[in-house]
Amino acid sequence: MYKQQIAKTTAPKLELLHKSLPQIAVVLQTSLKVCRDMLDGVIEFERLYGPWRLHIIEGWYGEQKFVRMKNSKEPFGIIAFLQSHESANIVHSARVPSVLIDPSDEFMPLFKTWDRHLLGEVHCQTYNVGVLGAEHFLERQFRSFAWVGDVKEFNWSIGRRNGFIETIQHAGFECEVYPGLTSRERENRELESRRLCRWLRHLPKPVAVMAARDVRARQVLDACISEGISVPHQVAVLGCDNDEPLCRTTYPPLSSIQMETKRAGYLAAELLKKMITAHQNGSVLDDRERTYNAGCIIARTSSDSLCVNDKWVAEALDYIRLHADQYIGVADVVKFLGISRRQLEMRFKKSLHRTVLQEIHRLQLQRACALLLESDLSIADIAPLCGFDNEGYLGKVFKKKYNQTMSEFRHRNRVFSPKEGDPE
Repeated sequence: MYKQQIAKTTAPKLELLHKSLPQIAVVLQTSLKVCRDMLDGVIEFERLYGPWRLHIIEGWYGEQKFVRMKNSKEPFGIIAFLQSHESANIVHSARVPSVLIDPSDEFMPLFKTWDRHLLGEVHCQTYNVGVLGAEHFLERQFRSFAWVGDVKEFNWSIGRRNGFIETIQHAGFECEVYPGLTSRERENRELESRRLCRWLRHLPKPVAVMAARDVRARQVLDACISEGISVPHQVAVLGCDNDEPLCRTTYPPLSSIQMETKRAGYLAAELLKKMITAHQNGSVLDDRERTYNAGCIIARTSSDSLCVNDKWVAEALDYIRLHADQYIGVADVVKFLGISRRQLEMRFKKSLHRTVLQEIHRLQLQRACALLLESDLSIADIAPLCGFDNEGYLGKVFKKKYNQTMSEFRHRNRVFSPKEGDPE
């Protein structure tokens, strides 16, 4: 009898408690790597500052429609990365506090009739993505450059293109731009591939090509195979988003830019929480925009080439590349070549505009980035695998290069895990 009385009094309270939990619709096409990263960021925020009732809407065939959110008495919100008019209509019809991640100009006219306080935005600093790609190739001493945009030239693709081209031009070079596609070519990959092959065939070689995202970079690699073009020696290729299954299954493996898209999801969730609170209180949150940045280059074979005419420098680079995971210094390179340190440094400065030690650190830090993202090794374990016998020294070099600690880098770009400090 006593237990029955407890159950009767507890049930209504639990029902009220559950109804008070914010219901958050997360509209993300998780077949895309960037969307999976964004979802990881949302989940991390919810684990730390929830609880929320998360409803993931992917848009796959047969997916059931979500419950009606408009005019609901329960707190609702939406986080969305819009990829289609269907997903845009889901958000538009709900009329609840919503945060859009990298919204395309194509979909924004839908929201002109909205109360502006219901809409927040998280934007990538897309220009910086292109800058990072250009710097990657300029470091490798390329003199010819080319850009391949997305099939649909969304504003994020245009921003990446502008950053790439303007950085190249600022360095004193020109950049070829692959022409936009016709409506038929956008729908027919085979039709477009013939034009892409012709375009690549006539580019001056060696040439460095950056694509707006990994899928387009893979098409460039496929076209190079069709044309018998050597990658990376004739055409070096860089993608963006670091979709690992895609990057690792191309021939050769694709270099790519790791974006801070997990951070984008986290920032979107943080902003939405503030917007929902303001909406419930009848107030308006004035600051409804956030930004995130590119992360770093994950270098693989497709861009692992340096345009160097100096025989001594070329041999030194081969030695450094083969031994970058070992405890090597400038003295080891000098001993291998059998020339004076001063002569080698002068040749490096002339050919690469950097010192021998800077080149050693560049390759070691690339390996450190890959291990931080692709393994669960501790920073102490990563250090010796990158040629550092001192974890503290690696951390110092890493922070100077990327303006963040190794822990911060891993935290921004990977799923939050208990071994990194997540309370169980």
